[in-house]
Amino acid sequence: MDIHKITNEFYSKFCCVTEEQFSSNSSVLFVEDSRREETMKGFGCKFVIYAFISRNSVVVAYSPKYGQEIGKLKIIINLDNARRLLEKAFNNLKPKILFEYTNSIDIDTSKAKILELSDYKAYEDFYLNNNPQIILSVDHWLKEYYQEKVKKHLFCGYFIDKILVCVSDAPNMPYLDGVIQHTGVNTLKEFRNRGYAKKVCYLSAKNLLSMNICPQWETDEKNIASVNLATSIGYKQIGYSLTLEE
Repeated sequence: MDIHKITNEFYSKFCCVTEEQFSSNSSVLFVEDSRREETMKGFGCKFVIYAFISRNSVVVAYSPKYGQEIGKLKIIINLDNARRLLEKAFNNLKPKILFEYTNSIDIDTSKAKILELSDYKAYEDFYLNNNPQIILSVDHWLKEYYQEKVKKHLFCGYFIDKILVCVSDAPNMPYLDGVIQHTGVNTLKEFRNRGYAKKVCYLSAKNLLSMNICPQWETDEKNIASVNLATSIGYKQIGYSLTLEE
């Protein structure tokens, strides 16, 4: 599997360019495209501006309705000042750190497991314990969601004394569904900072690779715990994204 190529192809979709254009770009590229007006699967909103920023490349994809504002930036923006000028022009951009999996670390995943249909009751208890503020009937959508993901072997978990204390998540992907997969993770509050998420997310990445699916990770810039977790299990930072959501 060419993880680098698949990861680039995934982010090229956000930028409304081909993987080849994305990979070969070595400057600042502006892309006006009406696809930035489409509601993003898995996010429930529109990314009317999506900027990918790395050390050697910047791609700014935007809805035509922002053409005038972006046009003012085109004559002054460069690789060094792109982020600063974009954030100055649009003060509600959301920054995320983007990663690529390197498959270069070996971690003991004992006690972590790929969840099965028979683990649903433990998952239901985990969900309600981790979301005490939610009052809902869990016997419909939660079970259906769990079954859908587990049949695709996308959930991993960590048990202590038959209690599920940490679970990876696999949200719906806006692009390349079934080819690349984001991993999220939740741990019960009283079991955090014990290394369980590290084992679960590492197992998740290895499991995805075994199914010929590319692991993917991105996180809010301020989520230091998520950044540290990603790097501890073999991800490397490849850049930032700045997103204007509607």
